[in-house]
Formats: sequence, structure tokens, C-alpha cells
Amino acid sequence: MLTRCLGYADYLWAALLQAVTEFLPVSSKSIVLLYLTFAGWTPVRAYQFALLLHFPSALALIVVLRRELWAALFDAEYRRSVLIALMASFGVGVPLYWLVLALLAQVSLVEVRLLIGAILVAIGTVHMHWKVRGTSTITDKAALLSGILQGVAVIPGVTRLGATLLGLFLYRTNPKEALSFSYLIGTPVMIASALEVLVLESVGIGLNVVVALIVCCIASVGVCVGLLKLAERTPMWVFTLGTGVLILVFFTALAITGKSG
Repeated sequence: MLTRCLGYADYLWAALLQAVTEFLPVSSKSIVLLYLTFAGWTPVRAYQFALLLHFPSALALIVVLRRELWAALFDAEYRRSVLIALMASFGVGVPLYWLVLALLAQVSLVEVRLLIGAILVAIGTVHMHWKVRGTSTITDKAALLSGILQGVAVIPGVTRLGATLLGLFLYRTNPKEALSFSYLIGTPVMIASALEVLVLESVGIGLNVVVALIVCCIASVGVCVGLLKLAERTPMWVFTLGTGVLILVFFTALAITGKSG
């Protein structure tokens, strides 16, 4: 059980890593797992805690994106986009997850991750040369594609944010709107993964875990707000190209170290 780990350092460092990496197009779970296993945690315990840390990040998103959540409830057009994306996510993600679950131990997903990064780099390059300007409107096609790609990203190790941003950038959604929408449709997934650990795995919650969850939530709010402001001021091609490069560098490094699973 999580409460049997001694000390607070591992919990707090893992919480901070989660807060920073959850809102970047990298696999936050992979980073937290790598850190905790390096610190001596068993893979099962590290996996449970990595999933549990999704909950405070989801709460942070609810706080930061409260206006978007309000719009999703009362703005018919925005609500339509969110529903399309979520229906596509669950429609693709649930059956896909069960179909590939038995194969995950034998199949390397490095190629999938690198492909996402390479496509984003290509899109960013096109946007730069053609001086493409982003739009603040989420079209039905953009919502559908981002939802489908989020469903594909339920496969462990595939970056959810990178996949959904890919779908939105293909339809020229501006960086701030794309980030907000990606965060919003990812919130139910994050909450579900944390509840799965709490309910099905019967994980014990001690004071050290509670402190880590609080720290993660507070840090997540700051990181999320900062990234949204950065996206608002950054040209679309720079943000798209930078996202792709970050994915390529991160997952190439994991592949080289042999910890890309």
C-alpha cells in the first residue's frame, strides 16, 4: 500500500513532476513511474500513485477552465464540440484498450509516439511557411478527430495531449484554444483513472499521500495558467513546431535508455 512508504520526499517530488508534465505533450505517467522506480518503489506501487496523481491535476483543470466548463454547459456550440470529442474518445478508447491490453507487453509503442511528434513538426513547418493563422472556433471535424486521437491515446505510454493537439492543429485551431479544449476533454479521463485506483485497487491514503495531492493540485494550477498564457502569446507555428520537437526529444530519450514501455 502507498501509505507504507517512508518519508515525504518521494511523494512530493512525484507530485511536482506530475504537476509540470501533465500539461505538456509528454507522458506524465511515464516520468513519474521512472522517478519512483528509480527511488526504489515497486512498479505496481509506482503505477498506482502515478494514476492517483491525475486527480489533483484534474481538479486544477476544473479551477482554471471554469469558464470553458460553464460554456460547455450553456453554450450550445461549444457543448456540441465537447460532446462530439468525448463520444469519439470513449467510442474508440474503450474497445481499443481491451483489444490491445494483452499485447502491450510485447509491442513497442515508440513508433506511434515519434510519429505524433513528426507530424506536429511537419504541421508547424507548413504553418510557418504559409503563415497560417489559427482560429478560435472548434469545428465538428476538429472535435471528432481530437476525440478519436484521445481514444487512441488510452494505450499506455501514448501522449494524450500530443495526440489531441495534433487533431486540433490539423484544423488550424489556435494554441490557446487547442490547449484549453484538450485539457477540458481530458479531465473526465484523468478523474476516471484516479477513481479506478481508489475504488478498484483499494489504495490506502495516508497523510503523506494527502500532502502530495494538495501540493500537486496547487502546482498544477500555476503550471496550467502559465502554459495557457504562453500559448496565447506564441505564434501558432512556433507552438506546434515546439510541441512536436518536445515529443520527439522526450520519447527518443526514453527509447535510448530502454524505458519506453
